[in-house]
Amino acid sequence: MTGPRPPPPPPLPQKEDEPPPPPPCPTVEGWKECLSLVTFDLAAGYADVLGLQELLAAMVLGSPMPAAWDHWSLLQQNGTASGQSKGQQGAQGPMADLYHWMDSNAAQVYPQRVESLFKSSRILQRDETVKLAFRLGGDYHVWTSKRFLFVDRKGWADMGRKTLYRSIPYTAIKGFEVTSAGAWDWDSELAFYTDMPWLKHYKQDLRSGQVNLRSILQVLGEELMEPPETAPGALLEGAGPWYDFRGWLHGYAYELDPVAANKEFHEDKPLLLPGEEVRFACKVGRDTTLLTQMRALRVDVQGFTGTRVNYKSIPYRSMGSFFVRTAGIASIDAEMQLFTPAPAMPVLQQSFRYDLVDLFGVSKVLTDGLAEDFGPDIEMPIYPPMY
Repeated sequence: MTGPRPPPPPPLPQKEDEPPPPPPCPTVEGWKECLSLVTFDLAAGYADVLGLQELLAAMVLGSPMPAAWDHWSLLQQNGTASGQSKGQQGAQGPMADLYHWMDSNAAQVYPQRVESLFKSSRILQRDETVKLAFRLGGDYHVWTSKRFLFVDRKGWADMGRKTLYRSIPYTAIKGFEVTSAGAWDWDSELAFYTDMPWLKHYKQDLRSGQVNLRSILQVLGEELMEPPETAPGALLEGAGPWYDFRGWLHGYAYELDPVAANKEFHEDKPLLLPGEEVRFACKVGRDTTLLTQMRALRVDVQGFTGTRVNYKSIPYRSMGSFFVRTAGIASIDAEMQLFTPAPAMPVLQQSFRYDLVDLFGVSKVLTDGLAEDFGPDIEMPIYPPMY
């Protein structure tokens, strides 16, 4: 049994020059403010920081406390945690290394090496595995089987550095995107969006030529999305010369054959997970939007040469709601909007050519995807089409 809910805290007095108060807490009824972030200082030499990290990891990630570890810290190894040999580190020359360091472009390193070192340092749990790892100087950006871990070493001295260990569980990540390097770029980008007001958006530049974007997309897809189940049938296609030009000019997408799109994004552009199937696909210009049984995926080709490509994914479990809108009497565009709780990415919008997209088929794909994510016992209402 749980006790009665504590009363809401009294409102704080507001001065004229202060910003307006935050909106009421959406998760605790009656509370004026949410505790989205709690910080406190620890006296140096009087707190077991790594032990506290273990405790928080066990509580947040759902794993029991591990047994005793060797009591030495990875951060005292003076930079020996490199996932690459000296030859690999200097493969692009010292000037290129200096540029990427100054531009904060992280290089991909061996996950097995990082996993071994971080487990020995009591940073990772015993049942936790490293899937992806990037290093920039003494800092690490690690994607494990349970969380995203950012290890940030402050200052310049090798010994006694102040170090930040930031863990983001996958349940807090509501969408992610990867952007390839353009014709004149030296870096690609990895970003994700959360539902936490104190960390709405995270972005890391990645060193071009030393990262595998396809493996990154595969790992993030596996960790952030539920396993696939079933797939429905195909939808419509159509054409029209004047409306094609007007639709392209205004960004109105037309529908693609989902079977052909499924083959393309599994074989020619292997971005989808094994077993993931395209249920709806549309295209406008060079950009493509896919709806699978697991997520919405936007492929945004950028730049004049088209070598820079942004891949944005929103798993269905991260969507709060969606709507579809039919075209009006004097308009040719229909619309789909997907809403998430991530403040930095609240909505994903796509306009359609009204006569080239089965809009109610789109609604059914989204409804089925959300229903599968919520579980097999949920009953979703079926509404007849309205004209």
